[in-house]
Amino acid sequence: MRRWMITQMKLKDERAKMCNEVLNGIKVIKLYAWEIPMMDLIENIRKRELNCIFKSSLVRISVDIFNWCTPFLVALFAFMTYTMTDPENHKLTPAIAFVSLTLFNQLRSPMTMLGLLINITIEVRYFINF
Repeated sequence: MRRWMITQMKLKDERAKMCNEVLNGIKVIKLYAWEIPMMDLIENIRKRELNCIFKSSLVRISVDIFNWCTPFLVALFAFMTYTMTDPENHKLTPAIAFVSLTLFNQLRSPMTMLGLLINITIEVRYFINF
């Protein structure tokens, strides 16, 4: 994911530089009728950038789905382990279940923040090296 974000930022910079060059040299471009080749060049960079954005979005969606499902899966496995290790003494009562579910649902917020922290760290490291 870090690689895609860095590639995306480089492509964004390349596209911005190219658009700036086109705008600065618009008289020359119009004089020699280079509008179509310049437009194709910028569109090619933009397509590569969108491809990179798409890939990183797919990864982000899968991470978000994992973060959303984790409290449920942790609760499921914890309850299964609790009841199966000693079925006679470990009865799953509503008090145990609801307190446990509340604690497991509190995992969701830190896990979401962890994903955001990773993205911000990657962006900051790129801009520091830029």
